[in-house]
Amino acid sequence: MRILKGWGGAAALSAFHQALVVILINIPSVSFGLALGWVSLLSGEAADESDKGAVFAAVTTFLACFVAVPISAKIITYGRKYAVMAASACFVLCWSLKLVSVSASDGWMIGGRLAAGLGGTVAWTLAPLLAREMCSEGWCGAAVSALPLAHNAGILLMYLAADARIHHSTVIWSCLGVSVFHFFVFMFIPESPSFLAAKGKNEEARSSLAWLRGRSTNSPKLDAELKTLPPAEKGDESSLSRTLDLFRDRQRRWAFAIGFVAVMGQEMCGILAITQYAERLFILTRDRAAAVSIASAPEGPVLLATPARHALILGAVQIVASALSLYLVERLGRRPLIVGCAWAVGLSLGGAAVAVWAGKAEVAALAVALAVAVDAAGLQAAPYALLSDMFAYEYRGCATMLAMAGVCLGNSMDVIMFPVIVVHSGVAASLLTAAAMTLAYAVFASIAVPETRLKTPEQIYDAICPAASISPKLYTMGLMEKLSSWLGGPAAGREITILVLGLDHSGKTSLLNALRPPDRKVTSEPTLATRQDNFTFGGISVVAVEAGGARRVRALWERQYAAASGVLWVVDAADALRLAVARDEMQLMLEHPAMRARRLPLLVCANKADLPHALPPAQVAAALGLECVTDKPWHVCATSAVSGAGLTDGLAWLTRQLRDLHTDN
Repeated sequence: MRILKGWGGAAALSAFHQALVVILINIPSVSFGLALGWVSLLSGEAADESDKGAVFAAVTTFLACFVAVPISAKIITYGRKYAVMAASACFVLCWSLKLVSVSASDGWMIGGRLAAGLGGTVAWTLAPLLAREMCSEGWCGAAVSALPLAHNAGILLMYLAADARIHHSTVIWSCLGVSVFHFFVFMFIPESPSFLAAKGKNEEARSSLAWLRGRSTNSPKLDAELKTLPPAEKGDESSLSRTLDLFRDRQRRWAFAIGFVAVMGQEMCGILAITQYAERLFILTRDRAAAVSIASAPEGPVLLATPARHALILGAVQIVASALSLYLVERLGRRPLIVGCAWAVGLSLGGAAVAVWAGKAEVAALAVALAVAVDAAGLQAAPYALLSDMFAYEYRGCATMLAMAGVCLGNSMDVIMFPVIVVHSGVAASLLTAAAMTLAYAVFASIAVPETRLKTPEQIYDAICPAASISPKLYTMGLMEKLSSWLGGPAAGREITILVLGLDHSGKTSLLNALRPPDRKVTSEPTLATRQDNFTFGGISVVAVEAGGARRVRALWERQYAAASGVLWVVDAADALRLAVARDEMQLMLEHPAMRARRLPLLVCANKADLPHALPPAQVAAALGLECVTDKPWHVCATSAVSGAGLTDGLAWLTRQLRDLHTDN
């Protein structure tokens, strides 16, 4: 450790600790890859072509993964660290049962597959969560992308063991040793700082973050990052209530739908089935090429290597490309990788199908290798990074769990569908089906998938689904809105009152006017007393009460305090001299008895941000003394009533705060 500090100080030590954490949280993913790589051995040269053991093994594992999703959801509530250890414990059980099955009945082997499914679900759920929570902003995308790399490493290691003809008992003992070693080593890794902060353990969160960043616990540089950690949770919220809350918000629903399809779609593009049955695929390709060769009597070899060696090469190509994805996912971003790789994989699989049909075994092998390489270089990793970017801490685990449930079902369908098509229509038809599904996914990604790199969830939601108040015509109530009402969301039969306050000439009326559709525009004359209007923000019915800002009517504001559920405070960011007056008026409002004891969200619109001398949001927050407001959630956004810029970001934040407030109540 002293050497690392000497080379690069805290930065080098932080890089070492974060890299160590990324490696350790992905060891269960390596074990899952080893378990799935075992399936390819069941489908090789030594297997009877009529034997359905490989398919049964794959389906058993993935169905166990699906059943394990609610179990995983419960496990992670006790801590990310203990959940990772539980994943390794599952693989200890998996390899122990498989070791017994070497000299006993197949029932023990089935038990091992079920244990692998449980451990794999926990591993695939936790790795992206922990990578996002424990790594710094510049690392998190690559850290999330390490999940497919670790998984593919496990598959390759099993291919190598098969090619080297290592005895099954030796392989299983080695795998068991890895899981046991990891279980005990992970005891010494700190818990996720985000999880500790959410549980109200702030000192432990600071210690954990200090270790991850290579600094002492009293370092002032930790304070800024500690402020970004989630606040303490109110009580023990169940997974079901958190799931319902996720779907109550229209923007979160759209984000989840896109993330869900992005993750599940890439899992069903056929690459999983190709790697699962790699050796059998090349056997059938060789046989097809041999049949065409007999008919046309061409010269030259059908395959340059044995099917088993081709499977090994495929695994090596996949692992190299997976390592490359760690760089590409941060360098290029999520959307370019998903879109570009989806088109490339689809076209490569289509080319492989044509080559198999024509009897060109080597061309087919190269096309399949290209598809696998491109998939591993971006299409495997980027959707998981995208999904983790889309949600804040409180919803990230829930969204990941639901996505994993879909992935498990999709994987089960994939490993069943591929051999069924092969049996009935041949390898070419199976590859062509995979190509068609991947190209359909590419079309979806080109249209719907946003860029999420270095963006907050609010910014992502704004790109996917702008706030409903901007254009109510675009957000008529559909099935999901009705579902939200049935689930008891804030829009279910009640209205929420928002006070729109600020000094005169700050732009309150113009700001609200920008939110109205053309047929509801009003004059921009200053409000003398109060003006009321109705809006719909993200599915919440809101009564916006605008109060005049002239000095003689400010005393009347307090009449509206009791009915308020939130405050939208508007300031003229280009008038620095009046910010002091705005601060004094805001303090009077916050200290009023009707407001002081209530945790109401406060959205500050730094209006007229388009003017040359407008102050940025950070300086506006400092001028208003918002750092002293600790009993209410607050947010500052730069807005322009002329263009409407910045409104969607602010209203998205306010909508979520209102929903959380009324859900708790």
